[in-house]
Order: sequence, then structure tokens, then C-alpha cells
Amino acid sequence: MLYPKLPKLFCFYTEDMNKSTFHYGLFIERELVSSLTFVKKDYCYDKNLHAYQLRGMVTRSKYQNNKFGGRLLLESIKDLRKFTNTTIIWCNARDNTYDFYYKNYFRRKGGYFYINSIGLHYSMFFDCRHFKKEI
Repeated sequence: MLYPKLPKLFCFYTEDMNKSTFHYGLFIERELVSSLTFVKKDYCYDKNLHAYQLRGMVTRSKYQNNKFGGRLLLESIKDLRKFTNTTIIWCNARDNTYDFYYKNYFRRKGGYFYINSIGLHYSMFFDCRHFKKEI
């Protein structure tokens, strides 16, 4: 689902098995509908903050636009914050996902950049310090 036109190897990250990595999935009747991974990684705009990178966020196409991805994202952020002192969650968002992340409280930082074989991206972040009550 993540990179349908690329080799499956693109879907595995070197940090997947780290103790500090968190994997989340949303299932409906035993079917994986949406998934994401949080990897402990510095935030390039402020390396002093405790940061996690959101990687590999995906929702099956037949379930998109039904708020499953957003629900998984916000619930997993709540869970991550229970177990870590995370300040910033950041991601390299594909160009066509801006609205999704924006609706889910992520904000854009910096300009566009290109990731080989995948396309245009931009950095987005979720500042946990501003969402202590909301999520």
C-alpha cells in the first residue's frame, strides 16, 4: 500500500526493530486498514527537542476519506506521549497529503524537496506542547 510501484524493500526502515520505535495499526474485522510508525529521530529545525519521526503512514484506498487514518494518527500520538517525553513529531509528507496532515494539527516547515523514486515532499510537524488538552 505504501509504495505500490516500488520494490517492497522500500517499506522497511532500518529503525523498525529499535526498542524506541513504535508501530501502530488500525484493524477492522482482522483487516489492516491503516498503519504508521514512529521512529526516535532528531528534528532538523531544533535538535534540542525530544522528537519522533512519523514514517510509513498509509491507509488502504477503499478506507480513505473515512477518518480512519486521522483517528489512528491522533490516538497513536496520545499513546506515544504516555511512554515518551516527545515534544515534536515530524514527517516528510508527500505533496498530495498536505490537507490530511493539516487537518490533523501538523504544520508545514520549510520548502518543498524531492525524494528519489517517491516525489515532492515537505517537512511537517506536530508540536505536542500545544495539545496537552485537545488530544
